[in-house]
Amino acid sequence: MGEWTTVPEMVRSIRRNVLILSGSLLLLAILAGDMPSAFGLAVGTALSLWQFTMLCSSTSKAVRMPKLKAQGYAGASYIVRYSMVALVLGMTYFTQGISFPTAVFGLLSVKLVIVGGAVRQAFRAGGAAYLKQIAPWRGRREGETNG
Repeated sequence: MGEWTTVPEMVRSIRRNVLILSGSLLLLAILAGDMPSAFGLAVGTALSLWQFTMLCSSTSKAVRMPKLKAQGYAGASYIVRYSMVALVLGMTYFTQGISFPTAVFGLLSVKLVIVGGAVRQAFRAGGAAYLKQIAPWRGRREGETNG
């Protein structure tokens, strides 16, 4: 993910990483001949990227509004986004040629990329050193001491 200096840079990076992750999995599904999984992943990823784009757009608009208007706008935007998710996932669930579990995975792809990037940054910023510090305690039985 890297260190971002602007919001558009962050958004582009997240989109690119989602497309790399989902594109790789999509290619594997197609090569394996599992078209329902490929369709499910494509639908879920497209929905996830749409939802992320709408969230970015509504957030940037809401921060420029007065407080009460922004609250109403953010609430309405949330309802529209998640109603669309419910509609598409409902259609996916009842469609024979689309795998529902891979659609859900695709829907979670933006979240997976964001959380994965945060974990990677935490390790780079000293998380690995912290884990090495606590490693001696791993596997010790209750009542044992360092010694």
